[in-house]
Amino acid sequence: MIEDDRYCADILIQISALEGALRNFGYNILAEHMHSCVYDEIKDGNEDIIDETVELLKKLR
Repeated sequence: MIEDDRYCADILIQISALEGALRNFGYNILAEHMHSCVYDEIKDGNEDIIDETVELLKKLR
């Protein structure tokens, strides 16, 4: 779009859409992580995974 000299607002809208799509993808990966890895770690007695997951959530905001 930049090479085509498109209107700046159109480019910014596309960037925003991309950011939203990546954020949603990240949340999907996080949900899968929680249903598998985090669940298994808690089941095995590793409660430290909760703190790790909280820190991960802070980074994904």
